[in-house]
Amino acid sequence: MSQRALPTIGGDTGIWAHKLNDYLRQLSPTTKGGINTWSTRPTEIYSFLSNSTETLGVAHEGLTGVNTATNVLERWNGTSWEILLNGNGTPTTPSGYTGEIQFNGNGSFAASNQLFWDNTNKRLGIGTNTPGDRLHVAGAILTDIPTNEGGRIRILNTSKTGATAAEWSIFNMTSAYGNGLSFWRYYANGTNAGAAMWLADDGNVGIGTTAPSQRLTVFNGTTIGTYTTSGWQHVSDKRLKDEVEPIDEALNKIKQIKGVYFKWKTNHEASRQVGFLAQEVKEIIPELVLGEEGDIKKGETLSMNYANLCTVSC
Repeated sequence: MSQRALPTIGGDTGIWAHKLNDYLRQLSPTTKGGINTWSTRPTEIYSFLSNSTETLGVAHEGLTGVNTATNVLERWNGTSWEILLNGNGTPTTPSGYTGEIQFNGNGSFAASNQLFWDNTNKRLGIGTNTPGDRLHVAGAILTDIPTNEGGRIRILNTSKTGATAAEWSIFNMTSAYGNGLSFWRYYANGTNAGAAMWLADDGNVGIGTTAPSQRLTVFNGTTIGTYTTSGWQHVSDKRLKDEVEPIDEALNKIKQIKGVYFKWKTNHEASRQVGFLAQEVKEIIPELVLGEEGDIKKGETLSMNYANLCTVSC
């Protein structure tokens, strides 16, 4: 046997170097001056680096403190030895196959094809080893936040600017918000635009309102319209109206409106329709016409409130 005593720390030897084929597991470290030293001389370790909780050992000629002569670099975690390098001086062989994400499987490398990284296309798969996009989940996604706002899904588009919805968030809300799925907008300029659409727990849908009273309720900022099995209904309560006055010469106005037959240019093969031309109606009863006559490609077109036409003619 040959050995060489290295410098001592606090009177006790902190590091030993020698060649013996015994195992280290019987040794126990003690702390001296912030550096672990050994109450018994190491019998197979070439060198040690320690702190109060972990010890790093490098074996000479492939010898270590476990029952094998092929591992050369290990770490004592306070309970057991963890293999860091094998006998070839390379990291411990990962588990599984190419692309499978490594994780701690009870103290050793483990892998699963249910956690997969496609390094070529930079895609992550959960529950699949063939991810089709940046994140591909084969199965359900659970978001659970026990608050009035509830679970949340955020969808961002950072290329949007100004008063446009750079973020949409979907919440499962309750309490003062009501009970339902709510779609909120957050503008790029920092404005919280609030809920734009609401799907209540009872199945009613609200657009512009979080309290839909029918299967579809629409609020345009001024009036509310609902759709029922008998058709559209519009709020007409006189308590909500001001500056009420009769329509003069209503019948005469109706006589000036010309009804026409027509076909839509976008579907010329469809049956002939009946209706009015909004530009002509606007000259007689402008209150029946909505929209702007601008760039037709941008959807800047005129529309008519046919339901209110009955108010004039009846």
